[in-house]
Amino acid sequence: MLLHCYFTGTKIAYSNIRSLTVYCADCVNISVLSLHSWCVQVAIRDVDEAAMELLVDFCYTSTVVVEESNVQTLLPAACLLQLAEIQDVCCEFLQKQLDPSNCLGIRAFADTHACRDLLRKADKYTQQHFTSVCF
Repeated sequence: MLLHCYFTGTKIAYSNIRSLTVYCADCVNISVLSLHSWCVQVAIRDVDEAAMELLVDFCYTSTVVVEESNVQTLLPAACLLQLAEIQDVCCEFLQKQLDPSNCLGIRAFADTHACRDLLRKADKYTQQHFTSVCF
């Protein structure tokens, strides 16, 4: 049996629906996701296709590569699916990227996605480097 995930008109098939279903039902904590054997399609909206693919791969491999090119789509998807481990890794990555040119943007991003620790660290960074941030 295949699980078909649709992303903005694109169809990607993932095999081994039972493993993915059990993991996702546990991580999302929504009983609706506990799919029955007769259910073969799930529509997942508002999640970037590449980020979703990384998260599904993480469900199987327990590894994910967070980098500048994917962190802004991966963090919101991890928040939506309540994957706290991925959220933490994304926030740690963004914290290491803080500099005067991006600390306000990272602060706003952290605030949007309820990343309190990153928000606090971005605030602290902004205060410590206030003159560099302003000019």
